[in-house]
Amino acid sequence: MFRRWLLVAILGLTGTRAFPQASRTPSWPTVEAEQRSYSFRDASKARVSLRIRSRTGRALYLLQCANTDLDGEGEVMPGDFACWMHAIDPKSGFAHATNLLHPASGPVGDVYDRECVWVWQLGGNCREYPDFGDKRIFRLRGMNVTLTFRNIEMSPENEYSEATFKSFDLYISVHGDGSAISSKAEASPFEAPDVDERGCHTAKPNAEDLRLRNPAPSGER
Repeated sequence: MFRRWLLVAILGLTGTRAFPQASRTPSWPTVEAEQRSYSFRDASKARVSLRIRSRTGRALYLLQCANTDLDGEGEVMPGDFACWMHAIDPKSGFAHATNLLHPASGPVGDVYDRECVWVWQLGGNCREYPDFGDKRIFRLRGMNVTLTFRNIEMSPENEYSEATFKSFDLYISVHGDGSAISSKAEASPFEAPDVDERGCHTAKPNAEDLRLRNPAPSGER
């Protein structure tokens, strides 16, 4: 009897080791699809404040955009126009500090992140540059957030000042995407654009993003 009990105990331990608990994929609340359009005839006054909600109506995230601090409630961001998004605490209703649009693997001070928009990025051939031009897609927390800029007018650069936005339209699209599991925006599959007097160079794959998507076999890192 003792030998049988001991054998069962050993097999139980062996089974536990042979079948470790599977890693859990993050589960994010399903967002309610949203389509918004904004027309800014005076770009200096461009402001956006949008609450992204669950299908039950609960406010999940606060998406804000501006070219300066949003009445003291937003953030001073690099760029000529910028957007940021924060998770909303379900108990207090206040927004957390972390900017979810900043790439999970990106340094905090990187001014070339896609949530920061510069005038030159929306002019000439640069506006067609994937992920850093006039259409920017952010994948995170079970959703896609797409920012699209249209009807862009600029004040040209001169000897006294740099080029600035005069007016533009902004379209914001939010929809669910179960394959977007990152807690912060995924890094773009493209590197930030190289630019010279002729415009933006051909888009290059983001080597860091490729490494994360296709990790090297064990022993080759």
